[in-house]
Formats: sequence, structure tokens, C-alpha cells
Amino acid sequence: CSSKSSNKEQLIPKIVSWLFEIDDSKMQLSIKSSKQSYKKTMALSFGDRLNAVMNILNLSNSRLARQLNIDDSHISRFRNGIRSPVSNPTLSKSLATTLLLRTKETNMLPALSALTNINSDILSDEDSLTYFSNWLFEADNKSDVIGIDELLNNIDKFSLPTNPLPQLSFTLETFDATKSVYWGIAGLRQAVLRFLSSASQQKDSELWLYSDQSMEWLIGNEEYYSKWKALMLACIKNRTKIKIIHNIERNTKEMLAAISSWLPLYMSGLIESYVCHKKEDMRFSHTVFLCKDKACIFGTHIRDTEDKGWYEYISEQDKLTACKAEYESLLFQAEPLFRLFFDYNSLRIFDKAFTEKGDCSSLLSSLSLETMPEILLKKILKRNGIDSLTQTSIIAVHNEKQQKFFDALRFSNVNEFVPATISKKLFDGSLKVNLGTTLSDTEIEYNAEEYTEHLSAIIGFHNKSTTYNLFFLPETTFPGIQILQECGRVTVIKQSKPQVAFTFTNPYMLKLLIVISTS
Repeated sequence: CSSKSSNKEQLIPKIVSWLFEIDDSKMQLSIKSSKQSYKKTMALSFGDRLNAVMNILNLSNSRLARQLNIDDSHISRFRNGIRSPVSNPTLSKSLATTLLLRTKETNMLPALSALTNINSDILSDEDSLTYFSNWLFEADNKSDVIGIDELLNNIDKFSLPTNPLPQLSFTLETFDATKSVYWGIAGLRQAVLRFLSSASQQKDSELWLYSDQSMEWLIGNEEYYSKWKALMLACIKNRTKIKIIHNIERNTKEMLAAISSWLPLYMSGLIESYVCHKKEDMRFSHTVFLCKDKACIFGTHIRDTEDKGWYEYISEQDKLTACKAEYESLLFQAEPLFRLFFDYNSLRIFDKAFTEKGDCSSLLSSLSLETMPEILLKKILKRNGIDSLTQTSIIAVHNEKQQKFFDALRFSNVNEFVPATISKKLFDGSLKVNLGTTLSDTEIEYNAEEYTEHLSAIIGFHNKSTTYNLFFLPETTFPGIQILQECGRVTVIKQSKPQVAFTFTNPYMLKLLIVISTS
């Protein structure tokens, strides 16, 4: 049969029907608009634009992928509107350059001009790449889209290095313990090195951090940033607890990139991140780095004059007590930016605190565990040789998730987005049952008969309930993570080791992180 990528979603129900002998009309209801619904919720038009350009140029996924030196699957995800390259400036520029060059080589500038509404003369001059790139990435080229894509991609790809907490790669300086004033940005950097060096060598220390001044003092010098990161890792190695109040008003991309860069530190479980409810003061900047009962770096400046001002290095107990009281007052007016959970039980307890009802959406790696009949799960566990204790634990979690699923169907719409997994994985025994949302490291696989039975059960849910919707996506979005969006929170679950769930409840972050919602 002919199978242009643009018709791929139309073939999925027919393939499923043929493989599993399920009535095509039943599948069609839940799949026919999946791509459109997903793209609508993602609010991205990049895939449509890329599709149109590639069709004009008669350019295949494999050929474009070869020219960009990336895997075919990346181009497929781009064309389906599931992913965007905007978080990778090098790839974005290379993609636009390659497409524009081929347009000129094949004399297709008039067609591209008609598509983009950019004059042919402009597409021919030296600024053509800028104009074409702006059109191609118009909807995506925003700091929030770029930052969220980068954050999710970093969580997806994150793995602990062989030696996650290395020894310091530089010699610690000898600091003047009597010095109490540090001038300008250079002084702040020196003060922070002294502050962290001292904290990294003390047992049972606790750091409370806040700064709303520009991050240039930290990230503007690569050598210094490496020293700072090494000292932070040394503090973590020494089991130093850290509270940090983030400045949510920062440039979105900068803030999300900062969270991404802190991933190795967050994975330690020793860091608590907060966001203050009070609005940022645009006249003054404030920095408070406190090591309780030991030291504090304190600075207040007219904004953008920090390099002309001074920072006080405080060690007197009465001043430290006052700094602690001020920080606690700020913390009282803050809420967690996100929470980390390393096991399902702690995540379950946190979830139970939310009683609001609302629509639920999930971007999953495969069919949800809660839609699987218990008798089928027991059969799969037994066939996979899972020990009785683990079986009991998994079944208990399944029953709890299934009850929650049934309750949700009574009050709201439940939308599940899963990749179309009709492939050789189903027949070679490598298609895994979705235990990732339980933060379990146990792995069990379907066989074709079991997958058919699970899919049939889902068809049953679909026929009986007007509030359950299953959407098959043509490609996997982020292979290593699953995203659950429920009323008041978004949870990003990392499936591979180290397994962890990031749960966001801050309204501003929710606005950015809701990449799936009701159709």
C-alpha cells in the first residue's frame, strides 16, 4: 500500500484492525483525529511548515536527515509536529540553511515565495536565511517554548556520570577569614568561592540561597562557573542541604536552563526549590547567601549598579540571626517550584492531597497500566517470571491507579496520547508494559496476544464511556519520559535510571509545562 508520511495516521487503524481482527470503525473513532488534536494542544505550526517546504522540494526524511547528520526519526517527529529543533540553535540554523540552499539549487524560489509570502528577491539576497528562519520557526521561536523543550529534553536524556561527585579539579585558595567587604562582581565571585569552600568542608551545614540580580556574575565566566559547580557538588557530597528561592520573573529561557543545569544537584534529593509570591523589585536587587549560624553574603544595590557596589561577608552571630529571620520571612511567602519523588509511595501520598476535579491528560510511552484488566496483568507477570512479592506490589499499585482512573472518568475527560507501537517490537518480545508511571524498575514485556487483549479492553472503555479518549501519535515525543497533566499539577516522570518524578504546581510553570491537554 502507498504510505506517504502525511497519511500515516490513516493507516494506523487499518494495521491495528488487520493484526488484531478488531473492527476498524471502533478504532477509527479514537485515532482519526489524533494528530490534529495533539498538534492543537501543542500549539505548534512548525511541523506544517516543514512538511510544506519538504513537499515542494520533494525531499524525503532520510535524505534530509543525512544532510543534517541526524537520525530519520528526528525529521519524522519534526514533520508530525511532535518536536521542534528550536532548543538547538545549531540544528535549527543547519535545517533552515539546508532547505534554503536546496530551494535555490532546484529553482523552487517562486514556489517557496508563494508559500512563505516572502518576496523572491528577498529570498535571493544575503539576508534570505534570516527571513526564511523567522518564517519557519515563527510560532516556536519564543523563549518559553525553547526553554520548556530544552528542560524536558534534558530530563529525558539525563543520566548520572560514572563519578557524579568528582574531587575538585582546582586548588582551593586561602581566603582571608577577617575580610568583611567584597567590591563589585569580582568581589562577589570571590566571596561565593570562600562561602562555598567553607560550607563544603563542614558537616551538617545548610545553605539558604536567594538572588534576584542578573545571573551574569555566575554564568558570564565559564572558568568561574566550573569552579562554582564543582564546589556545589562538593557540598552535595558532604550532604549539605540547600534551600533556594528562584526568581520566577527571570527570562524564561534563562530560568529553565538554570533548572536544567542543576539536574545533577537536584537528583541528590538534598535541594528544595521555591518561588516567592511577592513581585520582583525593579529598582533594587538583593542577594542573600546564608549558611546558617556560620556566614552570610548580603548585598543590596540599585539595579544594574552591582559592579560598583559592595557585598558584606557576615559572620557575627547577631547579624546572622537577623539574616536568618529575614530569609524565613521570604520563605514564608514562597511555595515550592517543584517537588521530586524517587518512589511511587511518596508521589501517591502527595497526589492524595489534591482533591480538585478536572480533565486529565497523559503523554505516555505505551498503553496505560490502569486500562489493563487485573487478570491480564497477573498473566503477564507470571509469564515474565516475576517473583510473588514484586507481583503483589505491582498489582496493588495497578488496582489503586485503576480506581483513580475510574473515579476520573466519572467527573472529567481522560485523554491518553500514546505512540503507535505496531512494529516488530510486538513480535520479538521487546514491547514493554507501561510500569514507568509507577517509578518501578521492574520490566515486563507483552506478547502479541496480550497486547491485543489490552487493546480490546481499551476499546471497551471507549465504547462505554464518553469521557475516555485514546489518541495514537505517529512518533514518540520524548522516549525517556512520560508527562501526566491533572488538575493543578503536571508531573514529568523519568523512566530510565535514575528514576524520578518532577511534579510542578506553580501556576506560572504550569502554564509553560502543559504540553498536553484536552482536545
